[in-house]
Amino acid sequence: AFARFAVLKSGMSWKRGAIADGFSHSLAPHSRTLGKDNMALYEHVLIARPDISPAQVETLMEELSEFLGKQGGTVAKTEYWGLRNLSYPINKQRKGHYALFNVDAPAAAIHELERQHRLSDDIMRYMTVKVDDLEEGPSAMMSRKDRGPRRD
Repeated sequence: AFARFAVLKSGMSWKRGAIADGFSHSLAPHSRTLGKDNMALYEHVLIARPDISPAQVETLMEELSEFLGKQGGTVAKTEYWGLRNLSYPINKQRKGHYALFNVDAPAAAIHELERQHRLSDDIMRYMTVKVDDLEEGPSAMMSRKDRGPRRD
């Protein structure tokens, strides 16, 4: 198990079902404690199948936010990055709908969320990264769209 986490930490590759922080969550020091449950901050990115509509992706994002709320977590920010080209084919698909979640939740909620992703046919890949602080403004992917016109 440690080798898988070392690969994730160094290469940050997309692995199905792994949290990329380099530690086992039962032993990891949590960034803060609220009440008696240990809560941590995560950035969670998923890639959904390209043949579903953007409205269905938005609905999926709302359902995941509600699920995390029921599990005792909160979703600070969600971003839909749109239909983007993949760097390599996944399940014979060359595009995918990208979505970002900034989450404050216990590790058990994140593990259950990832278990649901593994069972879902709509989600091709996902990655969860434990962070020290959540970004307040738009992510780097959203700020790329706001740049000026391209020079050709």
